[in-house]
Amino acid sequence: MLVGAVVLKMIHHHFFLTFLQTVRVMVHKMEKVEMEKAETEKVETEKVKEKERVENLNSNSIKANFTFAVPYIENRLPKKTNNSSGQCPECRGNGRIKLEMDFLPSTWTHCDGCNGKRYNPATLEIRYNGRSIGDVLAMTIDEAAEFFSAHGKLHRTLSLLKDTGLGYLQIGQPSPTLSGGEAQRIKLVTELTRGRISRTAVKTRKPQANLYLIEEPSIGLHLEDVKKLIDVLHRLVDEGHTVVVVEHHTGIMAEADNMIDMGPEAGDAGGRIVAQGPPEKILTSKVSRTAPFLRSALKS
Repeated sequence: MLVGAVVLKMIHHHFFLTFLQTVRVMVHKMEKVEMEKAETEKVETEKVKEKERVENLNSNSIKANFTFAVPYIENRLPKKTNNSSGQCPECRGNGRIKLEMDFLPSTWTHCDGCNGKRYNPATLEIRYNGRSIGDVLAMTIDEAAEFFSAHGKLHRTLSLLKDTGLGYLQIGQPSPTLSGGEAQRIKLVTELTRGRISRTAVKTRKPQANLYLIEEPSIGLHLEDVKKLIDVLHRLVDEGHTVVVVEHHTGIMAEADNMIDMGPEAGDAGGRIVAQGPPEKILTSKVSRTAPFLRSALKS
């Protein structure tokens, strides 16, 4: 009887330990599931935030890059007309409204509240030389340069944008519609304007020299616009900056102070320095695939 009791106790103890182990495994699995669920929710939240960030970026105009014209008018608007910046309350200054689709990507529709002009009626009533800020956003850079011809700082910057062949862009054009070359040229003008301001405003201190790495800025440009781009690159160098351009356009190559010709072929058969030095020196290379085309550019 005593032995039976001991055996029964051992059996109970065994089942109790097994039960505890089972509970521990279940708790561990539940914790793991909860952690995975929390991690998934975190990832989804990050995706939503990133999507909203990209959509907000897509809804913004390149007026952020042109920080010379829009603030000039915005700062002259009576504060009583502004709801922070006088933006349209329906589209929040986007000029369009986001529509969520159940089974399709989100899309944007024209804002009827402001008729796409982004600002509230009280703000649009304020005029500068007969034009509202909505009218300014609808201007091309060419038109804006002429409109602000009496305002030195604005006119100089807008003229630089014209010089790089960007006169056809609208002040309020959405930034995602810019090509890579257009975006780089806007950046170039921004830096060039910044350098000029430093030289005129701070005469006692030497302006900081920067290194600019630019990739294929001539993409999509007409030949005449390439010439304007070259002029801007020269201006940056004249300001004391160093400009490194990765480019296949022979017109830009011919204007370089120093070239590094990579090749001789593409892919695995390339990636080596074939020739380097001034463009005239590249012409003497017998293995350079660039030399024959560069020769024609130098002659012209």
